[in-house]
Amino acid sequence: HRMSCNEKASNSKNKHYTLMERKVFLQILNDYKHVIELKYTNISNSEESICSKKISRKRKETFELSGVEDKLRIERLKGVMNHDEQLTNFKLEHEKKMANIKEDHLKIMNHQQLEHLKNMHKLMELEINKAKLKIVESQSAIKENIHACDVILILFIFIFTFFIIYFYFFYCLQNLFKSYLQS
Repeated sequence: HRMSCNEKASNSKNKHYTLMERKVFLQILNDYKHVIELKYTNISNSEESICSKKISRKRKETFELSGVEDKLRIERLKGVMNHDEQLTNFKLEHEKKMANIKEDHLKIMNHQQLEHLKNMHKLMELEINKAKLKIVESQSAIKENIHACDVILILFIFIFTFFIIYFYFFYCLQNLFKSYLQS
């Protein structure tokens, strides 16, 4: 026999149970105690089984999600590693190309400096031959009675030109070796 919440509240305030009613009520509770406990344990067992099923389902989903997350994380790491490897290979190729370019540039520079020195050597030889020609001309002029001062002046010019040309040649050669050693 069920009563609503409002009826219980109103009856409990106004009704005082007699001692006999209490004893009867306690006797009924005592007689049906095992039924109430059995239903309570069945309810708690079913709640526990439902909860344990939910928990096991959640665990399974969590494990599956963590497995998927691990796979995604591994794929991301593989992608990053592949990207790093490609970047490293690109940098290595770039460094090789730059080293080859620098080597070719140094070869060209050395070749040009050697050509410059060869041309300077030829120019000095021409100047020497020109000075020799002047000496020969001056000797023939001496034979033609040219003043001794002119011969000395020509000889001085020849020697001075000769020293200037040789000093310039050694200066260029020294600069070439310095630049070669620095590179």
